[in-house]
Amino acid sequence: MRRICFYLESYYVGGLDTFTIDLLNNWPDHNDELVLICNASHTAVDLYKKRFKNPNISLVLHNLPMVPVYQIKFIEHFGAGLIYKIFSVLLQYSLFIYYVLFSYRILNLTKYDKLMVINGGYPAGPSCRAISIAWGINSNRKSIHNFHNYAVSPKKIVRKLENLIDHFVCKYTSCFVSVSKSCAESIRNRPAISSFDNIKYIYNGINNHVLLAKTSIISEFGLNLDTKICIMLATYEKRKGHKFLFDAFKMVSIIDPNSVLICCGYGIKSELNQMNQLVIDLGLENRIFILGFREDAMELLAQSDILLIASQEFESFGLTAVEAMKYKKPIVSTNVGGLSEVIENDKGGYLFDINDVNGYANKVIDLLNNPQLRIEQGELGYNRYMMNFQVERVANEYYQLIVAK
Repeated sequence: MRRICFYLESYYVGGLDTFTIDLLNNWPDHNDELVLICNASHTAVDLYKKRFKNPNISLVLHNLPMVPVYQIKFIEHFGAGLIYKIFSVLLQYSLFIYYVLFSYRILNLTKYDKLMVINGGYPAGPSCRAISIAWGINSNRKSIHNFHNYAVSPKKIVRKLENLIDHFVCKYTSCFVSVSKSCAESIRNRPAISSFDNIKYIYNGINNHVLLAKTSIISEFGLNLDTKICIMLATYEKRKGHKFLFDAFKMVSIIDPNSVLICCGYGIKSELNQMNQLVIDLGLENRIFILGFREDAMELLAQSDILLIASQEFESFGLTAVEAMKYKKPIVSTNVGGLSEVIENDKGGYLFDINDVNGYANKVIDLLNNPQLRIEQGELGYNRYMMNFQVERVANEYYQLIVAK
């Protein structure tokens, strides 16, 4: 029996957690013992406890000092000026050294035969790179480094130090693997990794289990039965493009007064307040509904007419697009990063430039006013999902990648 460790550093519940849950639940070899090690400060901890179904999965939470936790505390007390930037740099690299020296023993990594690090991006979670190095130094084995958003070039002021860290990550990594071709290739933005010869991508996928709706959108929001419902499922980060979407929906609401937009995703209080203020400024209080994270998000999607994606940058894949395809919902999206690898124009969805508010809005209006087109595009998207984005295929490819190494 193999004992396989998956290490994750994350803070906001989202697509990274959906990926991790589906991967472990659908692991093809039921003789393997799977352990997810995660920081206890992650907001998705309860979600993991509820959704892990495979009896061979264990969740191990740790309380290692995490950089973002201390950064937030510093901002709360002292603000985010120059001193904060200096503090962040010193904190990040001090804790990085701490992770390399002590994490292997603290996390009891000697118990595991294999390791895959699940990183939100690159360099992203400071402990993710450190765990890769600590694993290699102490076990004399290499791990898989899985990253889910675009790698960014090292800043000039710390470039030499970043290159040194990347050098050791490469030394103890057998493969860098990401969720789309464009995202995988972005790792070459890192000078020390640019010539690494084993960079792969595995498209994300989801299971084909369709949830029966327990929540009624019509009842919850007091809508008419013939109301047309658009939905956006995304965290409330600036890069997700809520401002772009609200501007487009302002145009939609003028042409089609019987339409609403529901936004659902994780966000801190200040982000949610900002979203609500944008809605008020546009005079759309009764047309756009701002929700936090919802465990029943798929039920809301199943009752909607169109999925809207408005990302403006750093969209490595777009798992919500696949979720919409599964539920036979057409998609209107911006054309950013890996979204064009998931969504094919006129085959379940449509792609628009990040500045094309008019084209985007007009396509939403077109779909809302043409039920038959929505049905046709929904069927095409579903066929694309069945052919390319089944979770069993994803789990099997990661299994082959990890076990082969």
